[in-house]
Amino acid sequence: MFRKHLIFVALLPALIATGCGGGDKQSGSPGNELSSGDQLAVIQDWYDIDEFCTLTRAPHNSDLYIRGLSGAVDAGTDMVSITKKDRNKVFAAKAIKLKGPMSKITADQITKLETKCGADGKTLAGKMRRAVNG
Repeated sequence: MFRKHLIFVALLPALIATGCGGGDKQSGSPGNELSSGDQLAVIQDWYDIDEFCTLTRAPHNSDLYIRGLSGAVDAGTDMVSITKKDRNKVFAAKAIKLKGPMSKITADQITKLETKCGADGKTLAGKMRRAVNG
């Protein structure tokens, strides 16, 4: 929990500078973008999944691996929830060079989990795919 807040605080100035803004009329950004809160959540989720994928060679019973897997499971759940809510809304984050409909961002993360994140990544990817499509 503390790690998520620390990363969020570290990324906040960069995100404000890049203008990841939401899709509401008051912010002046297009209505087809995710809200600012969802944008920040997806960035955090992207990093959590990426971090887990770097731990595939760690012992699977180690605290580090278990924390990484737990973070990836939470991130996957969050991404699925946002995707189901706003499938066609655009996610755009210049800081990590990602832009596209939320459905594609989530599909890319599922593919990453399936191909680069070991057996637990494949299992998580399958659950995410079923949740998004079901």
